[in-house]
Amino acid sequence: MCRTCWKRDTCCAFASRLTACFGPPELDVHVHVCAAGSEWERTHLLFRDWLRISPGDCKLYAAVKEGLAGHLWPDMNDYAAAKTDVIADIIGRAERWSAQTRWTPA
Repeated sequence: MCRTCWKRDTCCAFASRLTACFGPPELDVHVHVCAAGSEWERTHLLFRDWLRISPGDCKLYAAVKEGLAGHLWPDMNDYAAAKTDVIADIIGRAERWSAQTRWTPA
């Protein structure tokens, strides 16, 4: 993976995303860039807000990420794919909450 240029990534079940990787491997970061007001942005903000008010899903997501952190991932897409099912389940619950509360992104 190039650590200095932009890469188009279309493997996400929710939307295309533009990602960038900067810096040396030991300081690697993964940045998602999305259009303001897009469904991609809405989903990320909903996920964030749901985890803030749902201790059970927050603990579930943390446990999944901690479990996956112990693996050596040759490709970060494999890591992302390993989280896909739990993220989809959590977003499903968040969407139901959103409909019941009329949540909007802030």
